[in-house]
Amino acid sequence: MAWRDDKSQVMVYMPREMHNELKSVAAASEVSVNNKILEIIRNHLDRTERQAEHRNTKQILLDIEKKIEHMEDSILKEIGLQGVESLNDRDAVKNQINKIYQKLGNK
Repeated sequence: MAWRDDKSQVMVYMPREMHNELKSVAAASEVSVNNKILEIIRNHLDRTERQAEHRNTKQILLDIEKKIEHMEDSILKEIGLQGVESLNDRDAVKNQINKIYQKLGNK
């Protein structure tokens, strides 16, 4: 859907929900309609901006999580615990350390 402001020659594309909301106020006076149109557009832009901020924040958190996982993998590899999924898995860490001690004891 599109709305055109003839004075400024601006074309605004809007979702159907926004268009339907505009149609519901069409019976009001021209000034009221213009104010309502601007309010609806501002609200739509605010919602869109909040959604974009949410997506950006979510992506940043995912990137941080990947970096932490990579760092944890590097640490596990460095200390000889490659087979362990996470340092939080205490049993796996203990088992892997015991294997390392056994190998050292056999040499």
